[in-house]
Amino acid sequence: MLELTHERGEHRVGRLSERTLTLLNDRVHIGQATGIVAGTLDISPARALIDDHARRLGVTLRVLARSITDGSVRPTELLMAETQRPDAP
Repeated sequence: MLELTHERGEHRVGRLSERTLTLLNDRVHIGQATGIVAGTLDISPARALIDDHARRLGVTLRVLARSITDGSVRPTELLMAETQRPDAP
């Protein structure tokens, strides 16, 4: 976003609009993924589980959230990975 501060005119407005829409879309996917995980696993720290899983996989939260919402990653996979951690209780 910082690079947009130096742009001028319509090009800047278009890029800002595009970036804003992308961020809003990402938030929607993250919210949906959190709801899917919470509902499927009946847990309330679903967002923390998603964050931890993304960090372990080395992917962005955005990528993991989209994978959960499109069905390519099942919520149970997050829980299985969590219980297989060496430091898990």
